[in-house]
Order: sequence, then C-alpha cells, then structure tokens
Amino acid sequence: MGYSVTYRMDEMSLDGFIEKYREKEKFLEYCKACPNYNNKWSCPELSFEVDDFLGSFNYIYIVGAKMTLDRETIEAADTMEKVKAVGWEILETVKGGLADKLLAMEKKSEGSVSLAAGGCTICSECTRPEGKPCRFPQKMRHSLDSFGVNLSRLTEDAFGISILWIKDKLPDYFTLVHALLAKERIDESSWSEVGFKWSNQ
Repeated sequence: MGYSVTYRMDEMSLDGFIEKYREKEKFLEYCKACPNYNNKWSCPELSFEVDDFLGSFNYIYIVGAKMTLDRETIEAADTMEKVKAVGWEILETVKGGLADKLLAMEKKSEGSVSLAAGGCTICSECTRPEGKPCRFPQKMRHSLDSFGVNLSRLTEDAFGISILWIKDKLPDYFTLVHALLAKERIDESSWSEVGFKWSNQ
C-alpha cells in the first residue's frame, strides 16, 4: 500500500472561524443521518452547550492531513471490499497519529483542547448505546462535524483542496481535518517539538 502524507496548518481567531464556517442547523441535520448520531460519545447530541464551550477559547488551529495515494494502490483495489479496506486502513493510521500529536500539543498549551475528524474509533463498540461512560475520556475528542462546521468550505479555504469521497474506486487522495482550540496563541516551535512538519504545497 503506497501513499504519502502532507500536513498543513491554519490559524484563525475563533470568532472569525465561527462566523464563517459554523452552520449549526444545516450540518447537524446531516449528522442525524449518520449511524454515529447518538451512538458515539464524540458525536451529537452532545452533553454540553457548544456555544458556552467554544466561548472559553480565543484561537483555533486547523490541522489538515492530505494522503495522496499512488497509482498502484488505487488500481490494486479493484473491488468495493478492497476499496473500503484500504481506505479505512489509511485513514485510521493517519488519524491515530494525528490525534496523538494533538494530545501532545494539549499538554504544551495549557487549557487547549483538540477536535478530531469524524467519529471516535478508539473502541470497536462505543459504550454510549448502553448508557455507560466513555472508556477513554482522556483520549476521546469530539469531532469538528459535531459542532456543525462546514468542512468542505473550510478545507477549500484553509488548504486549497476539495474533500474527495470513495465512490466506485479509491480517490486520488483523502483528507482529514482536525483542530486545536486554544486560549493563547501557540508559537511555531511548539508544533515542531511534537513532530509536526508543515508542507507549503
């Protein structure tokens, strides 16, 4: 399986981000059509008031990962079963590494909180449908989607790329968008200290 990953980061004021990219009613309706809705702790309906939660931060750092697949990998996935298996493996591998780095960033920037791409996949079966607490609250992070964010517009504006989806074959690339909410601005050296290397491409 061959692919390369490039990382980009964009800093915004949280007020500006909310004004431009949060469309709560529209995108939470999409969440309701997802099987994760009310079934994963990372996803809506959330147990807290999002406006109050976001109000305690001043900045948001959008962190994007673009996974470009090589032609051999795309052509070798010649059935939908292979397409889904390869796509899932690539996304979960990169997502896990990205989440770990952002958890490390939380420790470097007091009071910061990371947000993930899509629903949490730490556990094969979430405890939420059973009414039990999250097994790993120290690692589980809510998704940007769950706050009603227009991810397509955000990705195009911040990184100049469109989100591609699996159809009848693997796309040329996948995109993951995570974020870090912060009270204070974070200097560039902190990101490099936890292993982030940004691409200008």
